[in-house]
Amino acid sequence: MSLLSKNHKDTNEKTQKFIVNLAIAEDEVPYVKSCEVINGTFRNRTSFSRDFVIDKIFTQKVALGIQHCIDKLTQKNEVVSLPTYVVEAEKIVLAGANVISRANDQNGANIILRFNLFLGSISGAFNPEIGFQNSLEGPTDAVSMEILSDIAMPLLNLCIAVETGDALDARRAQKFLDTLSDRSYEIKFQIELIKRFVENNERGLNDVELPSTPSFKALL
Repeated sequence: MSLLSKNHKDTNEKTQKFIVNLAIAEDEVPYVKSCEVINGTFRNRTSFSRDFVIDKIFTQKVALGIQHCIDKLTQKNEVVSLPTYVVEAEKIVLAGANVISRANDQNGANIILRFNLFLGSISGAFNPEIGFQNSLEGPTDAVSMEILSDIAMPLLNLCIAVETGDALDARRAQKFLDTLSDRSYEIKFQIELIKRFVENNERGLNDVELPSTPSFKALL
């Protein structure tokens, strides 16, 4: 293998590709079936729970770019190459499109749109409602809020009752103890996950070695 061929192969392996799989029934608008991200080390495919039209999945600029590629098709069985075509959006640039269309059983067509290169974050191609932009902070906040509402707030009510001299009746006290007993394992596990998440974030931001977190068994 020549040096030129090797460099070309290495470049291809490092290039990230984005593929959109669509379907279109007769006389209807195309809908998105799935999307794929491909690079030299992995292939990640995302399917959707129901049929969405293009502008429901993708941001406006990306949706217009995809529709522009589809509009280049003139028949159901066709291959169109757009090597210089570029779609520029806020957090992503897609370039070099190939469109493959094949007739399907619904008198329509299945379409594969392949962008041979993209730069930036793939989440920038999708509408926020789809959920690709959500970071780990969302689930972490939800778990934290669950712990706060189920445990911390009853504890606060207990502290207020003690401070004001308003003693809890037996029923309310037993209900609180039952909550602690029923969910103790789950709560400790969630707290441990949050601790690890925070420490890993700090380790990544500061690039310093932190004391290791005790294993979950140490909490039992």
